[in-house]
Amino acid sequence: MALCVKVNKKEAEDARKLIIQMGILDRRYRVFRDSDNVFIPVTGDRELPWSLVEKELPVLDSPETDFHRIVHLPEGLRDSLPTSFDVIGDVAIIKVPSNLVSYQESIGLAMIQANPHLRLVLADGGVKGDCRVRQLEAIAGEGGSETVHTEFGVRMQIDPRKVYFNPRLSNERHRIAQQVKDGEVVLDMFAGVGPFPLVIWKNSRPAKVFAVDMNPSAVEYMERNIRLNKADGIVAILGDANVVLADLPQVDRVIMNLPQSAMEFLSLAVSRCKPGAMIHIYLISERESWPEMRARALQQGSETGRVLRLSMEKELKTYSPTMSVYALDIQVH
Repeated sequence: MALCVKVNKKEAEDARKLIIQMGILDRRYRVFRDSDNVFIPVTGDRELPWSLVEKELPVLDSPETDFHRIVHLPEGLRDSLPTSFDVIGDVAIIKVPSNLVSYQESIGLAMIQANPHLRLVLADGGVKGDCRVRQLEAIAGEGGSETVHTEFGVRMQIDPRKVYFNPRLSNERHRIAQQVKDGEVVLDMFAGVGPFPLVIWKNSRPAKVFAVDMNPSAVEYMERNIRLNKADGIVAILGDANVVLADLPQVDRVIMNLPQSAMEFLSLAVSRCKPGAMIHIYLISERESWPEMRARALQQGSETGRVLRLSMEKELKTYSPTMSVYALDIQVH
């Protein structure tokens, strides 16, 4: 027998939302419906505005992990649900289509129900401003947006409302860290909270990593993360890369994760490179015109009297129906 909240069908969605928010949904059992009522399993005898009863309920073989199957939507709208979302620590970020905005709380609650490790769900209103900060709205869960994210042995404090962070680049960060040779000097021109420098420091043995960003909040979090990970060889620098790079030594490796405008800084990056240095640059391009953009990137070296040779390229992810983000590894000669 399972302890259940018994509620009429008209109030069932409100009851389910409250039970999830209180953290008392019993995930061992399925919700049961008869002709008049809905029976929602709960884990304890808490004060609720509905009656509590005991009832035989179907046992779940395993908890449902797909929020698409949990969320209550009119059938005509279900196909509009996003197929993926970002997770940063215990915070999820999802882009809600305009035709589902009135259902976004239900979507967020279903995500938390399907993913018990989530504490908060934020709706993504897009990246805005020079500091690339996401416009985020809380749609379900509790607490503030600051969280701790872990990848490849690194713990990072992040507030996605204040700083930009892309958890989908985890494998890319590790790929580059594996290329770093002992004693290298590395430069991250757009470092954010420091994910590339921190993963590099944790998983390889550079001599020094210079990490630049113009967002004061990002540099504040980066300094916290340097202390948190005891990464004292990372130097956090607040400022515009166009200005501060003049005071830095030449380096063995440059990271340029600013896909919308990294091309504008490529000649500057080349000027700070030792012979044989590697540049990792990320660019957004229309797929049809990518060959021309790639060629233009390799021509940038001529402005500084250097020769750029392509070491690796790949289509990293889709950006829009016609555009993608590309990764290039370019060696400077």
